[in-house]
Amino acid sequence: MKENDKLANFGKSIPLFFVLFFCFISIFPKFSKAQYVLNFDYYQRPSPVSLNIGNDTIIARGASFLLGKKPIAIGGRAPYKYLWKPSIGLNFDTLANPLASPNINTQYTILVTDADGCTQLESILIQVIGSQIFLHVGNNQIIQKGSSTLLGQKPLATGGSPPYHYLWKPAQSINNDTLENPLATPDSTTLYRVTVIDAYGSTQSDSVLVQVSTKPSGLNVPEGWQTWKVYPNPTKSIIVFQGLILAQSNTLSIEVFDLMGRLVRTYVLREIDRTNPELDLGEIIPGVYTIRIGSDNNFQSKKLIIQ
Repeated sequence: MKENDKLANFGKSIPLFFVLFFCFISIFPKFSKAQYVLNFDYYQRPSPVSLNIGNDTIIARGASFLLGKKPIAIGGRAPYKYLWKPSIGLNFDTLANPLASPNINTQYTILVTDADGCTQLESILIQVIGSQIFLHVGNNQIIQKGSSTLLGQKPLATGGSPPYHYLWKPAQSINNDTLENPLATPDSTTLYRVTVIDAYGSTQSDSVLVQVSTKPSGLNVPEGWQTWKVYPNPTKSIIVFQGLILAQSNTLSIEVFDLMGRLVRTYVLREIDRTNPELDLGEIIPGVYTIRIGSDNNFQSKKLIIQ
C-alpha cells in the first residue's frame, strides 16, 4: 500500500516538473542575450635591454666615427632614450648613433632608457692616432681687380703625416683647386677655404680672405696706373714694367709662377726714383707664366709669355 502511495505521489509531481521546465526555457533566452565577460590581462615583461655598441676603434686625428651599430638597442620596450657621455667631440649627445670627432683618446658611454624606465650602460673606446696638422694660409690679401694672387704660404701644411692632399673652395676662380698654393683670380672679394688631409686621413681646415679693390694698391704709380703693362710680351729675356714708378724707399717684390701655380723665380727691385724698371728673365725656360708684383700684401699680376 505504501508503494502504491509513492507511485501516486510521483505521478502528481510530474506535471509540476514540466511546468517549471517550460518556464525556465521560456525566460532563458533573455538571460542568454546579456553576456558578462570577465577579461584578465596578463602582462609579460619583455626581455632586458641589450646594446649593440660595436668594438673599440682607432681613427686618425681630425677624422670622425659613427658610434654604435644600427639598431644600437634591442629588447626592453620601445621607445628608447639615449644619452652619451662625455659630449665633447659629439655632434649630438642624445642621438642613438652620434658622430664622434675626438682630438684625444676618449671612452664614450651610452645610457639607454626604455619605455618602462629600465636602463642599460655600455662603453666604447675611440683611440686617436697621428699628430695635429698645422696650416699656414698667411694673412688676408688685397689685390686689384683683374689681378691674381697665390693662396697660402709654402709649405702650406706641417705636422700630421705627409703626403698631404689639398682642396680649395670655391674653385671657380682658382687655376687648380687641388694644388698646395693655387693661383686665385677673383672678380670680387672672396673667402677661400682649404682642407688638408694627411696620410692617416686626419684633416685640418683654414681660410684666407682675398679682397678685390679698384683703388690704387699702394704701389707708387702715376695716374692711369691700371694701364701698366709688361713690355715686350712675349719676350726672350728683358722685360720693362711700363707705367710703374719705383719711388724712394719703395721696394717691389716680383714673383714668377708657372701655369701650375708653382713659384719659379723671385726678384726684388730696390732702385730709387726709377721709372719703368727692367728685369732680365733670360734664365727661365720658355713658356706661359704669371708675373706678380707687390708691396705690403698688395699685389697686381699680368700674364707673361717667354719665348
